[in-house]
Amino acid sequence: MAVRLWFDQRIPLANASNTASGFDADTVFTFYDLNALQDEYRDEQGSVIEVLAHYHPPLLSTPDSVSSKGPHRVPCE
Repeated sequence: MAVRLWFDQRIPLANASNTASGFDADTVFTFYDLNALQDEYRDEQGSVIEVLAHYHPPLLSTPDSVSSKGPHRVPCE
């Protein structure tokens, strides 16, 4: 599953691509800073981040009609 996030300001990232794991046994995420990697986003005012979730059986088996307010939602500050 891939999600592209558009922010209204730049978010400093140490690397153009970053990996995160350890949330549970089935999930690994990769974050891509598209401003750094793709010319079409280089001049955007805010960050454009693409997040890929690799192998998450519980999420893939969830019907599209289910609300995003489930247990996998993490609040942003």
